[in-house]
Amino acid sequence: MSDIDNTPRSRRAILGAALGGVAASVAASLGSPAAAEAANGGPVLLGTDNDATATTEISATGVALAMQVTGSTHALQASGDWSGLSGQAFAVNGLGVGGYSTNASGTGRGVYGVTSGADGVGVLGVSNANSTGVFGLSIGPAGTLPPNPDKVGVFGSATQDSSSKGVYGKSSAGTGVQGEATSGTGVRASASTGTALAVSGRATFTRSGRASVPANNRYVDVTVPGGLAPTTLVVATLE
Repeated sequence: MSDIDNTPRSRRAILGAALGGVAASVAASLGSPAAAEAANGGPVLLGTDNDATATTEISATGVALAMQVTGSTHALQASGDWSGLSGQAFAVNGLGVGGYSTNASGTGRGVYGVTSGADGVGVLGVSNANSTGVFGLSIGPAGTLPPNPDKVGVFGSATQDSSSKGVYGKSSAGTGVQGEATSGTGVRASASTGTALAVSGRATFTRSGRASVPANNRYVDVTVPGGLAPTTLVVATLE
């Protein structure tokens, strides 16, 4: 058992010891600052990590914007195991997530999607109500939204003038636009008064081609991919 010092101390000695302890505590705090974190039920602290085990909800009534975040490069970064950012809209014509690029002289993107997965998708649009999965629209300042077509994966519309293109596909060495169907129609072209199909350059068809008649023969057998029906009309041009 240690001895207890019962020697009387002056008031000045007690204050000096107390101030020395405070100074030592402040010095230790300045030397290695501890991370301040807001816990459940506490305020959000700026400039540090805020950890919580429950959902933080911010709601505001009577205003159009509940919260605004601004930044010089990226205003907001969200990360999650399943979704980095989840948006919901309850209005009839609401937007779950709205992206806007308002610089008229730039090449900004309203929404930009990137994936690094081998089987990933940069932007995925799904309709669970037999409507349109992805809606792409090019309109002028006074343009209006056309109605959503039913049972369409990707819909593109541009009606400004004769040079407008609803869907534009481009590839330097591959295929610009590819349509494929198992039993239906891969690509369908229709026009009420204009041109249904315009081809600039060569056109190839797997069910068309050339066949040479061997010497001393009067005919040549030609196998057509997909076969021919009894009522199929075959056109042959002799050269």
